[in-house]
Amino acid sequence: LFYVQDESSMLVAHALNPQSNDMVLDTCAAPGGKTSHIAAMLNNTGVVKAHDIYEHKITLINENLTRLGLTNVQASLADASTLNE
Repeated sequence: LFYVQDESSMLVAHALNPQSNDMVLDTCAAPGGKTSHIAAMLNNTGVVKAHDIYEHKITLINENLTRLGLTNVQASLADASTLNE
């Protein structure tokens, strides 16, 4: 399976260089391209916390994660400007 992205989107995950069992926070995460790329780079280990402020976008993220078979992402409704941790 695949998710089409432009090069600039893919470079984010490579610049981050996530390592197995890392925890990564992705805000404004929809539709989930960078989220899924990071999750795949983690080899389905660790956790990617994917936040967005719109419920329909969380649904979109979850649909993409299911389609790609990625299980190390926690997608939730959250506003990055008010996150404490």
